[in-house]
Amino acid sequence: MGFAAVQTLVGVTKLSELAIDVSKDWLGYLIKNIGDPVAAQDAATMAYVLTHAGKAGALSGLAIDVSKDWLGYLIKNIGAPVDAQDAATKKYIDDKVALYLLLTGGTMSGAIAMGAHKVTGLADPTEAQDAVTLAYLQAFVHGFEPILGTEGTEGQTQYDTALAFTSEQAYRGGQRLTISNRYVSKLGFWLRKYNSPPGSYYFAVRKVSDDSIIIREAVGLADDLSTTVTYIEHTFATPVLVNEEVRILVEYTASDTTNVISSWYQNSDVKASEYRTYCNANLVYVDFSAVGHDHAYIYTYVSP
Repeated sequence: MGFAAVQTLVGVTKLSELAIDVSKDWLGYLIKNIGDPVAAQDAATMAYVLTHAGKAGALSGLAIDVSKDWLGYLIKNIGAPVDAQDAATKKYIDDKVALYLLLTGGTMSGAIAMGAHKVTGLADPTEAQDAVTLAYLQAFVHGFEPILGTEGTEGQTQYDTALAFTSEQAYRGGQRLTISNRYVSKLGFWLRKYNSPPGSYYFAVRKVSDDSIIIREAVGLADDLSTTVTYIEHTFATPVLVNEEVRILVEYTASDTTNVISSWYQNSDVKASEYRTYCNANLVYVDFSAVGHDHAYIYTYVSP
């Protein structure tokens, strides 16, 4: 259709009178002989584009000499990267990330060879297949070591005198003796209460050399004791290996002078090479090696 036909059809005599109100498919025809663009949305000729691109040729000849803000637009359909600084597609990155374990956690799909390196900082296991630390394993195995030996008991069971645990007299009391290479699993003493003593009492094994604790555990509430002398035995949570001179003790510090507990001893020498001991309110031990008193006690052990 020529311009004359357009004039007749739309009723205009000049192109400037023609209103553009719709997008138009040019069906492969060219718009020819247009001027150079002035405004941002003006059409441009091929010659203008090549001139202002700085290279009359393909994109491969375009020099990139400045950072460019893509304003949210995508760079699409790029190839897989070859060099370290090449751009990569989302799929390429996603596929690579899937091969690694995230620091936030994940599920392994294959074995890990540690190459003689350690796995450190493990928590204690809670499920059957959880990894364990050396400390956890040692504590676990240590609890079963006594099973390999033969269980026995040691002690002396005679008593005729009470050692009262009061704020003015004693905080700890028991027997000083040597235990040679035995796992001690239980400890017992003869006890009673007077009135209503508060708090808990403890059984302990302490080194004579420096008074450090080998084991010390709460046994029960003082007020739960009987008002008659009764043998009280405590099983330790984990048997402990003892191989030195120690004090085996009842320990109680919560009493006053009337609401107290007492532990009982024999006012004569019963066992050779061991004797009664107590720690007074000033935390000074008094040993009865010369007098010949023996505290009443029993401990259960296993020799490895």
